[in-house]
Amino acid sequence: MSQIIKEYNFTEGLSSIVMCCYNGERFIHRSVGSILAQTYPHIELVFIDDGSTDNSLELIRTYIPKFESKGYKLTIVHQENQGQGFAAITGIEMATGEFLSYLDVDDYLMPESVAKRVNALMKCRNANVVRTNAYRVLESDSENCRILVRSNKEKYPTDIFEGVLMGEINNYAGTYMVRANVIHEFYTDRAIPRSKYGQNLQLLLPCAYKSASVFIDEPLMKYIIQNDSHSNPKSLSAKIDLIQGYMDLRFEMLNLFDCQDKKRLIKNIGISCKKNVLNMILSYHENDDEKAEKISLFNRYYEKLRLEKSVNIELRYYNAYLNNLSSRNLYRIVWLLSRIVAKKKNK
Repeated sequence: MSQIIKEYNFTEGLSSIVMCCYNGERFIHRSVGSILAQTYPHIELVFIDDGSTDNSLELIRTYIPKFESKGYKLTIVHQENQGQGFAAITGIEMATGEFLSYLDVDDYLMPESVAKRVNALMKCRNANVVRTNAYRVLESDSENCRILVRSNKEKYPTDIFEGVLMGEINNYAGTYMVRANVIHEFYTDRAIPRSKYGQNLQLLLPCAYKSASVFIDEPLMKYIIQNDSHSNPKSLSAKIDLIQGYMDLRFEMLNLFDCQDKKRLIKNIGISCKKNVLNMILSYHENDDEKAEKISLFNRYYEKLRLEKSVNIELRYYNAYLNNLSSRNLYRIVWLLSRIVAKKKNK
């Protein structure tokens, strides 16, 4: 299901945050509380309750007077469960701000996050995207914060369209902000894809296409990882399905753009997907029942990647694993060396 966005009249200076919620009652105090703690004075929260069966809807309604007291706008939409990727598009259609961003219901914004991103877009008028660094945190170990973006190659390019498309530049909700008018103009005569595999590419790619971006190298949000969530499933097959789903969404988004080198981009998306699957399989700690499946899947995706003549160098450490399944030490050495080389290239 897709829908073309209608004419858009935005409120100047207003920053709209779209938050989708399905049974997120236990997180609302943290995430919505972090929005109320923002230093920026003009904020709209568009809260999409995606058919929650807990008390999420009742709880968010208790925040109405708190938003009114601060002078913020709170729009609450309740709908039948469709999935976060679908609900997020509903939020885009409801938002009225000049600036637009997402925040997952279980994540957290630092107090100056909105203000610093808006200020960056105000200063750099030729940029349609501002990105920030973030903390990566496990819900089970909230005190152990890791910086999300470490590579200079990911931090500082101003032309990020291809990097986002290939998954080389992160697209986590809460780490970026875009100009809403660009989104609405882009989707004036084309449908905005709705996908259970995400909603971030639908915002980032149109704003990054033939436009500059800005990066703030400061952790302005906490990206909190839940065990066995949609974006972090436990089973090997579910993890592979997720990578494939992200690839399909990238193909769907790419078809909306008039790129001269589309064939090259399509090929590279496929290569990136195969490498991501192989890397995920290698890092997956299987139980005894999954060993045969893991080896079979590795062999299948290794063979697919081997047929891509342009990636022979990258195959070396995969080949070390394939030929030494009983000798993990050699694989570990080759893998470590490959990561060291990659890090040096990214500096």
